[in-house]
Amino acid sequence: LEVDLLNAAGTAAGAQLYRCRVQESLEVLERSDLKQVHCAVKAIHFTSNWSGDSPLLFIGTAAPRYNKIHLFACDEASAIYAGFLTGHEDWITCLQFGTNTDPLLLASASQDARIRLWKFRTTTTSDERQPEVVALQTDEIEDDDDHFPVADEEDAEEGESRLEIIRGKQVTTVTLETLLYGHEESVTSVAWHPDPEAVYGVRNMLISSSMDR
Repeated sequence: LEVDLLNAAGTAAGAQLYRCRVQESLEVLERSDLKQVHCAVKAIHFTSNWSGDSPLLFIGTAAPRYNKIHLFACDEASAIYAGFLTGHEDWITCLQFGTNTDPLLLASASQDARIRLWKFRTTTTSDERQPEVVALQTDEIEDDDDHFPVADEEDAEEGESRLEIIRGKQVTTVTLETLLYGHEESVTSVAWHPDPEAVYGVRNMLISSSMDR
């Protein structure tokens, strides 16, 4: 049995994507450097649960302020940089894509004690458009706090458009669905309930943990 795998790792030196093959042993076929910035290991997340034709890789940075979630569309040949989402004001500690949420939701949490929910909605257009993603250029996407100011939290509107991912006739719009307050210190993890409808009678349920105990 031969299995091909994609794996990602993050350290203070940056993030790497590994293409591996498992046969009798694990063989690393290729390693790609994606980001040369600090990133939290727990803030790297893969998902194939969206309408695009490539798995999405999310990388949360760990800069002193104005942190971003970088998105890459991954396939067998390359990892294409698809843009970033802003808002968190401290290290992004964890990311979790809902497996059964409707619409598709990404939960991101941070040492700023906030949880952001991002909504992914995909529509199909009649005309095929060129993919509006950029080839990976490390020097163009370095994190620079002074060049990426973010609005005050009070100014962030629910549903405000943040990012479009265009792949052929499919356009995925990523918007900020809501900002969750409540924790007083760093949020350490978030997780979606796999089937809350059957147990609690609600569509979506998110649990979080924090250093506030």
